[in-house]
Amino acid sequence: MALNNINLDDKRWALIAEEARLLIPSFAPEWTDHNVHDPGITILELFAWLEEIQRYRLNRTSAPIRDRFFAMAGVLPAPAKPATALVEFKPDGITQPCVFVPAKTALSLTSHPDIPYRTVRDSYLLAASIAAIETDAGGRELDRTQAERDPAGHFDAVGPAPTAGDSLMITLDRAVSAPEVALAFRVFDGDLPPIRTGALPVPSAVLRWEYSTATGTWAPLTVSRDTTAALTLSGFVVLSDPGTTFQKLRAVIVSGNYEIAPRLCTVRLNVLEAEQVGVAAPALEKATGYPDQERKLPLTPVSDTTPIIRVGPEGSEEDWALVADLAASDPTSKHYTFDHASATIRFGNGLNGKIPAEGFRIVVNPFAYTLGDAGNLNQGMNWRLEGLPQASAWFGTNAQPASGGSDAESADDTELRARGQFRSVFRGVTAADLEQLALETPGIRVARAKALAGWNPFLPCTPTADGITVVVLPAARPDLDSEAPSPGFLKTVRRHLESARLLASRFHVIATEFVPFDLTATITLQKQASSVDVRRSVLESLHTFLSPQTWPFGRDIFPSELHQRLTSIAGVAFASRLRINGTAAALPLRPTQLPRLGQVTLEILEARDV
Repeated sequence: MALNNINLDDKRWALIAEEARLLIPSFAPEWTDHNVHDPGITILELFAWLEEIQRYRLNRTSAPIRDRFFAMAGVLPAPAKPATALVEFKPDGITQPCVFVPAKTALSLTSHPDIPYRTVRDSYLLAASIAAIETDAGGRELDRTQAERDPAGHFDAVGPAPTAGDSLMITLDRAVSAPEVALAFRVFDGDLPPIRTGALPVPSAVLRWEYSTATGTWAPLTVSRDTTAALTLSGFVVLSDPGTTFQKLRAVIVSGNYEIAPRLCTVRLNVLEAEQVGVAAPALEKATGYPDQERKLPLTPVSDTTPIIRVGPEGSEEDWALVADLAASDPTSKHYTFDHASATIRFGNGLNGKIPAEGFRIVVNPFAYTLGDAGNLNQGMNWRLEGLPQASAWFGTNAQPASGGSDAESADDTELRARGQFRSVFRGVTAADLEQLALETPGIRVARAKALAGWNPFLPCTPTADGITVVVLPAARPDLDSEAPSPGFLKTVRRHLESARLLASRFHVIATEFVPFDLTATITLQKQASSVDVRRSVLESLHTFLSPQTWPFGRDIFPSELHQRLTSIAGVAFASRLRINGTAAALPLRPTQLPRLGQVTLEILEARDV
């Protein structure tokens, strides 16, 4: 509940002065001249004026005070963020078999030469391309090459129901050898709920990467980096050099199971991660010799970069030290502060921090900067690598827009974000808090969560005072049922909840237990009702009503409410002989269980007079 916005500036000067004058007889009865010519009244009116000013200031929060309040609460203005892009490079003519591209290599855009980009990490470009993609699911091999090349297509990465032994095989158009081979995967998640970014989840399935040797056998490959969490997220799989050339490689499921079978849009080679970051050292005006000098940088440094300032006569500049605040600086301290949000450098006033003398140069060392929102670009741009003669024959394009760039957050936007952040759940105090936190686990999709206080899964019949059990249900594609969560899924949820749990609290994260059951019923139709339409409506209504996505945890299923559900369907006169697993009794469920409707047997009777 928010506090009321109290108005502290509710009295004007005349009222303050009059209230003070009325108090004179109580505190100074010998003071009898209360007219305006009396010096005491003049002083009283002066203090009334000062009080009115104080009330006015107390009723308003200045920008510095607001910034300090945010800092105390751990909310700081978000700095400018650089846009990022994935650029796929191809050779234009004859090139070396392998080209090393170091991190922070400059990238140029043909249509936007004023927007600098650079590579994020060391990479290798291979003079090869993907010739074929195949999946082997349950012994059934399928060619997925055309589906991968179709701009609107997608395919099951390791089959629609992946199990141990299923695989994804990638064939290159020629044998390659490089210290690292990076594969870029883009997953299809258009039919799934959005996912929160954060720490990579514990993979639900364990994949083993292999390459085909000269003898036709498969040998293991070492995975140096995997940001896809076993092909469930868009990202990279970087494989280390096996010490020999290879042309075919594959990913095989070793163990585990997927809650949602991964589907891929694209699998690409020679894709570089790029960020909209440039390096510059802009010139600043000379010092004026005045206190509290400020210099605003024409370019915005990236969040992890703070410009290094040198001050002094030309040719004799000295490094000045960056401090968070000038409050502890003395008159000789060569200190300055830097505000990332406004890209402003501030010097001292002669008491707190030294004043740069008039005519002194203020020099900025080269620093990394970003253009923020201006760095976001459309797809299909033409890219080149700068400063690498061995890569002069390579050109690149971005199949997806360059996105994620944003300008530095304003104070008003920070306040709005802070209000939302203060209302968000970040500590598991109540059962509802734990359920909300479980639903917000980064990297995975949790459809439902139920926190059971006093419940221990190892002692279900013995209530505990400090035990909490969180039951989770993974999300599913619209046309499929939810699967039981894997151990990796449960570990990811628990890891997230561990960071938010209260001291001395103990909890367990367990999987939802599905209780399968069959249903039989006799449906009597109304006159002129279609048996085909009614059968379809009954099945859809039952699956919707008894869906694990909506049914309350641990709630028994009673035949009476199923009767009520069936008779409410258009075309149904009444339902009879309804049986759950062959009996007319209710189906009991424990607090950790949800129903899973199996076979539904319906006997449809034509309309008759009742």
